Amino acid sequence: MESSQTIDLIKSVERCISNLGIMYRIFYREKTKESLTKKITSNPGKYGDQKKIQDLIGIRIALYFIDDITAVREALEKRFTYVASDSQIDELDSEVFKAVRCNLIFKLPESFDFTTALEAEHLNLIDNTFEVQLRTILSEGWHEIDHDLRYKCKDDWIGLDRENRAFNGVYATLETSEWTLLKLFEELAYTHYKEKNLKAMLNNKFRVRLRSSPLDDSVLLYISEKPELIKRIYRYSRTRMLQCISARPYMMPLSIANLVFLMNLDSLNDSAIHEMMPPKFKSWWDSAEQQSAQ
Repeated sequence: MESSQTIDLIKSVERCISNLGIMYRIFYREKTKESLTKKITSNPGKYGDQKKIQDLIGIRIALYFIDDITAVREALEKRFTYVASDSQIDELDSEVFKAVRCNLIFKLPESFDFTTALEAEHLNLIDNTFEVQLRTILSEGWHEIDHDLRYKCKDDWIGLDRENRAFNGVYATLETSEWTLLKLFEELAYTHYKEKNLKAMLNNKFRVRLRSSPLDDSVLLYISEKPELIKRIYRYSRTRMLQCISARPYMMPLSIANLVFLMNLDSLNDSAIHEMMPPKFKSWWDSAEQQSAQ
């Protein structure tokens, strides 16, 4: 059973991602004394002053869209102390299809007491860190099979080059499907843009979980009469939108209207949209403007 402080850590990670409004699934595990002892004894001499165990707590986040990985990584790096030197982030190789790792190491919160999970003689072998693995939902099953039935059974695959290549080919198919999925939603957004179906355009362009707002209809009606404004909204970067969502004021709910307000504050600068903003939203923006001017 996980400790209460581990559960608090997981909730903190979940809040960080949920605030972005993206779709995801989260899995985690905390090593027990028994599993730590097994890992250490099965690799004698591997862990010590130069190399310590860094995944006392392991978290895996499966994202529905491949372009969410960068946004989640940036959000986690802002929230927790990132250990870049120990993280593993693979670069894409245009010539080779293989699993791409995005394994991030972060410092445990200072209040986190991990000594209760350890034997006294192992204290100097464990680092005060936790690991977060970022994957896509399509590759999650492949990684699980790869870990349990290939990585842990290496002898079963010796000399079987054709079978190894075929298994890697499955991953290649999944990665191609991920990029195809992005292209599909880009085409959906463009179709709705051309047809001036603004709500559908925004839904498919930004792909975040939205709630309805009383201001949605008013904002959409105003935008519908401004072709140049529609074009600027359509061309607005989704990556930039997720950055703005991450920094949004007072954890306001995500709605069509609030997405437009964020874009307006960031670059649209439309005075009529500014007047539609709730007073609390404008107060936050005015305060931020004053601070930046000082």
